[in-house]
Amino acid sequence: MPRKKKKEKKDEEKNKPLLIPEKKSNEEILEEMLDTDLIAECINYQLKYLGEGDSWKREFSKDLFQDMCLVIMRYDNDKLNDAYRKGHSNALITAILKRQLISDSSDFYRKYIKYRRYKLPLNFDRGERTDYDF
Repeated sequence: MPRKKKKEKKDEEKNKPLLIPEKKSNEEILEEMLDTDLIAECINYQLKYLGEGDSWKREFSKDLFQDMCLVIMRYDNDKLNDAYRKGHSNALITAILKRQLISDSSDFYRKYIKYRRYKLPLNFDRGERTDYDF
């Protein structure tokens, strides 16, 4: 029997599919994501690179984390399992996060961002307004 070259062995290893035998529920996948801090790492990474105009969104990082958990719980199970099996969970979380932060129709936008512009400042200096938020 002829010996296989190193390159052929590497190619065979790359072409082996990732086998995760059972289909997991959204709760099980979310639990594993929480155990590895995947969601928190993705949120911190995305918020780190926000522009100066969007830096106020950092105030809502805990709320964003909770919303992300809810979105994953409601996400289509087949798509979530497919991304999990292929090892693309990080990309999926990042895509959902970007949509939550940017889209005007996301749950996060409607709950936290939409009415922020109408928030009045509480600190006044000599009766003059010091913070204009609209």
